[in-house]
Amino acid sequence: MTLGMLNCDSVLMNEIKKHVAVVDLDRDPGTNCDVFFIDFSPTTSDKTPEKAAKIVRQVDALEAAVKKRKMVLLFDRYLSLTSKEYDWLKKSNTRFLEPALNNRTNFTYLPFWYVPKTLDEIMISDSSRPYVLGYKGNVSDRIKSFESYYVSFAKIYPNYKVVYDKSIERVKEEEYKNYNIERKSFDYTDCKYTIILGTHREYNIGYLDSFTFKALHSNCVPLIPLDHRYFGNIGWKYWTAEDLKYLHNQYEKAHVGLLLEVYDSLDRFYPEMKIQNVAESIIRLAKGS
Repeated sequence: MTLGMLNCDSVLMNEIKKHVAVVDLDRDPGTNCDVFFIDFSPTTSDKTPEKAAKIVRQVDALEAAVKKRKMVLLFDRYLSLTSKEYDWLKKSNTRFLEPALNNRTNFTYLPFWYVPKTLDEIMISDSSRPYVLGYKGNVSDRIKSFESYYVSFAKIYPNYKVVYDKSIERVKEEEYKNYNIERKSFDYTDCKYTIILGTHREYNIGYLDSFTFKALHSNCVPLIPLDHRYFGNIGWKYWTAEDLKYLHNQYEKAHVGLLLEVYDSLDRFYPEMKIQNVAESIIRLAKGS
């Protein structure tokens, strides 16, 4: 079996390559394959040339798969597939996957993935992290949670630096500046902690943002608020701003232990998220089982 993969990160692709032949359809779009795995890119987002080219490749791959009656594994990572797109694809040999536990019928749960680390693999880097808290992603959709956690912390402790990266209403941006909350592009390597937020719907359906694992990969400790009802066993539970102050003050002594606790809890309670198990799930689905 040859699995054609589109819009996929190299880490997952390399893991799957250990077991089956893989074609990177971003590099070789016209290559024949038996099954298509497409990490679906929303067709309604930004209109940059890079995005447009990505959508063209995605449409070409889907049309080729449908025309040749090949199986498609479509991973809707942003839950952005429209009803029109779904209705068109469900007429073909398409399996729909999503990283939400309790959402749409006819969709199979496939979680976002993490790469396990050992103690030796966790790099200790304290002085180069100027921000106590950093948030990546859409703030506007999660404004209530953002203000409950990030802004409330900054109001109490304005001397601690907080950063986020996406644009919001000008009024809000100016308000947040008063509490030392900065908007700029940043890497998780600049941050000690990130609180993983969601919308009310995401909390209810069990959708854990992929930024959780991007932060973890950069040794930025992800904190999971109790709003994430399905993921309460991951690492340190975020309760109050005072808890975060304590973690900040103990960072040099505790952050390696906190990161290891996250990995340990993932291994124990959410083994389906480990990249090896995600790869196995994709291969099993590709083989029709």
